[in-house]
Amino acid sequence: MILIGINIIGWSSYGINHVLIFELDPRSHVTHEEILEGASLLSLIWIISFISFILCEYHQLESHWQPVIFISIITFLLFNPLNIMHRSARYWFCKELFRIFAAPFHRVTFADFWLADQLTSLDLIFYDIEYLICYFAFDAQWTSNQSNRPYLNLTDEQTILYNAPICHAPINTVFQTIIGALPSWFRVAQCLRRYYDTRLGFPHLVNACKYSLGVLVAIFSGLQRQFASKYTNEASNPFFYAWILSQILNSSLKFAWDLKMDWGFFDQRAGENWFLRDELVYPQRLYYYLIIIINFFLRYSWIIRVYLHIQTQSFEHLQLIVFIFALLESFRRFIWNFFRLENEHLNNCGQFRAVRDISVNPRQSLLPTTESEHLLNEHAS
Repeated sequence: MILIGINIIGWSSYGINHVLIFELDPRSHVTHEEILEGASLLSLIWIISFISFILCEYHQLESHWQPVIFISIITFLLFNPLNIMHRSARYWFCKELFRIFAAPFHRVTFADFWLADQLTSLDLIFYDIEYLICYFAFDAQWTSNQSNRPYLNLTDEQTILYNAPICHAPINTVFQTIIGALPSWFRVAQCLRRYYDTRLGFPHLVNACKYSLGVLVAIFSGLQRQFASKYTNEASNPFFYAWILSQILNSSLKFAWDLKMDWGFFDQRAGENWFLRDELVYPQRLYYYLIIIINFFLRYSWIIRVYLHIQTQSFEHLQLIVFIFALLESFRRFIWNFFRLENEHLNNCGQFRAVRDISVNPRQSLLPTTESEHLLNEHAS
């Protein structure tokens, strides 16, 4: 939310009408100040929950309840029907989530696929949600006399995390794979729906193929973990190489799509804006060239993650690596947002694609007809 708030500051500062692009109500949409306030509140709740969890572990108290309480508070703040915490904005967000899940069955708007793109950069959250549900449903030891913390003496890397046999079982890998593929599948469904509505094979079918590669990445990642025990190391696991190949294709196509389709670069009419486009909203061309380079390295940062994964044997370090690279992907999406909405704004202005009808009918309920006519006649005379 903090990054989205900064995005809105940037869009507003340079005249990018995100309210019109997202088809928000100009009278009741949340401002960047309100978004940053909400982000600060959620961050404070998380910090309190995290510190409470650490203190419970340190004093050997039951700590399982801390994540449950945290998730319950966040769920209440998001879904409660009370007119608090910007109910209209929360309703809009929940409605958009529903539209993403029901993508094949209705027309897709810019806000739909923009939010779905954000979810593709937050796929780690989907894995975490699946694991939390599995852990608290099957593996959590809710009282200290049930578990007596036996996991503290474990050395097996595959079961060191709370000694969770069910959540590390092969069947759960299947569920994790399905959950991990959902963000990319949402975009595939949206692209197919847009093709159905427009009958344009390009860009919609090509875009669907691009996101299908993300589904393949999730599938091969799941197969690699599913059959890892049958191979001495990852170098002898054929699914590891299938995952690498799908990742290369996925990153390459998405990087090219970012530049040409999402950002509108490599325009033939770019003129002195080499490799960019004719119109630029942000003041310095250098920003654009730097962002191209940064986006390239962040798109392929998974190569470094794979190297560190192979070199690192500690389970805790592996989890830290995954978390750090998830933050990098969130940062890449944050940068992507600036230029994606810039391109959409320029297309709307240049092609008159986005308009909003404004009613100019007199508000007759405020003034009786006879009195209105009397005032008009008086003005005419």
